Amino acid sequence: HDTSFKVVQLLLPPLAAAPSQPSQLEPTVGRSGPPSPRRLEARLRLVAPGLLQSLQKVAAVCPSWARLTERDAWPAAHAYLFQEPGSKLELRQRYSESMQRILV
Repeated sequence: HDTSFKVVQLLLPPLAAAPSQPSQLEPTVGRSGPPSPRRLEARLRLVAPGLLQSLQKVAAVCPSWARLTERDAWPAAHAYLFQEPGSKLELRQRYSESMQRILV
């Protein structure tokens, strides 16, 4: 369990902003509501594709890693991208909808 937790944890983006200037990819600590359109677009374009693919690969390794990913990693990825709690299904739906809006 320790190894699987560490692998999943390595895939997740940092959940606390660095003390220096926060980038478009870092979450805003203590901020409520959705990220700004610019911050969301940066996260969706630069982080989300690789993050989502990596989570799918980790979940495919074995049933225990799939459970860990389902329980912890997908909700953490949703919280990072959209700054609110969500499930794997909600993440996939919101990601798809958000990318369609960006490309229009």
